[in-house]
Amino acid sequence: MEAKELVGKWIVTDTVARALNVPADTAFKVVGFVLDLNFVIVDAGRLGWKGLESDDFVVEQCETYKYVYLYDIIEVL
Repeated sequence: MEAKELVGKWIVTDTVARALNVPADTAFKVVGFVLDLNFVIVDAGRLGWKGLESDDFVVEQCETYKYVYLYDIIEVL
């Protein structure tokens, strides 16, 4: 699976949930990806980071973001 295929979908990842101190089954919206690294970028509400890198592709501006490795995705909703 390619990261760009997940843009616009919702995912569950306990790695990000733990980092943001939210329940492990919290769903995050995929708002972008990093093509050369094949990461997805999710909307992290108020608890992520604000900066984007020049090679980040984002289709929806958010207050903050988090990177997610594809292998950290538990479920695609």
